Parts: sequence; structure tokens; C-alpha cells
Amino acid sequence: MAHIWIIGAGKFGTRAAMMLSRLSWRGKITLVDPNPDLPGRSGCEFIKQDGITFCSELEPDQGEDWIIPALPLHLAYKWLQKRLYHRFKLTNITLHNDILNKLPNVIAGREGRIYTSIADFLCPPDCPEPKNHCYRTGRKREYHMFEFIAELGGRTYFPIVIRSHQMAPGVGGFQLKTLFETENKVLRHPAKGEGPVLLATSCRCHAVIDAFFIKPSV
Repeated sequence: MAHIWIIGAGKFGTRAAMMLSRLSWRGKITLVDPNPDLPGRSGCEFIKQDGITFCSELEPDQGEDWIIPALPLHLAYKWLQKRLYHRFKLTNITLHNDILNKLPNVIAGREGRIYTSIADFLCPPDCPEPKNHCYRTGRKREYHMFEFIAELGGRTYFPIVIRSHQMAPGVGGFQLKTLFETENKVLRHPAKGEGPVLLATSCRCHAVIDAFFIKPSV
């Protein structure tokens, strides 16, 4: 049975654990966080460790396991950066304005990271992510963010979009094998060292994006 690893045991991580527990998930659910004061808050197993370091130590044969990012950063990018550290250097760049200007409700993060959302309001925490419309407003969704970013980024970048799947209302995640597939795509990037990569993690409405060059470590 697949294991669920919730990376980050703060407000969103503990809520995800409680939501999944109520759904009677048959596999194990484990929270991963370096904070020693958090065990026992959700009733799930707990591992005291930095979340990115923990994920970087997981093996490909655990690929059916699920990762739920609950950290204030882009887990997929930080995982990739740590995995490739000894061979390659990932250098963040700012997204081109021709892409930024087309993304909805952009918020700038650190290192050139971008957060973008179709919603211009705070989404309800129990949103079940309806396929074709907004849960709060009922309005038709014009596009799925993960498809929109892949198409938009493909004009300038080597785009890789990890889709976040709904596992419970307001709880999104992806299988571990998706991270290893992302690593392989980056390593096979035909313009490695020259063409920039765009890496996004996205559900239907929201996304976090990093753009970067990958070059051999010296």
C-alpha cells in the first residue's frame, strides 16, 4: 500500500493529515518536519527531519508513494536542486515579461520564484477542485493552470509541469515517481547549459514556478 508523506507539519500539513485520516486511507500517513514540538498533533506518524533532505533520500522503488508539499517553498525545485548538487548547478532566473504578463494574479517569491492563481480571492479550505468551474463562484474555468503554463512556457523555455492531484478537499499532492521523472527530463534537456528550464507544480487553479539554467558544477 502506498505511503503518504506530508512534508511540513504546520497548519496546512496537519490539516492534510487529519483530512486524509478521516477518509480512511489504508496506507500509512507520515508528517515530516524538523520541529520537535509537533508530534501527536494529527494522530499520524511523525519524522523529525528537514523535509527536502528527507525527500532526497527516498528511493525510486518507492515511486508509488505520495508526496503532499506543505512548505512555504517549491518542493519539486528544491528536491531537484539537492539531488543534482554534486553534478549540476541550478541558477534561478526571472521569468520573461511576455510570460509574466499572461499569468493571472502573480505574486513574486524569493529567487525569482512565481506564485500564480486563477482566483483573485482566498479559496475556501475545503475546495474539492471541480473539473470545469470554480467551487466558490460557480463560474466556468477558462483553462486548467497546468495546461496553460505548459503551453505558455513552451514558447521560450523547456517546460516541465508537475500536476498536483486532489487527494482530499483542499489537499493536493503527486506521486514520488513524478519527481524522478522530472529529474530524468531535466537531465535529457537537449539545450542543457544554454536553454532555460521552467519547472512548475500546478493544480487546476494555482501554481508555483521556478525558471533556471542547469550547468555542470565546476
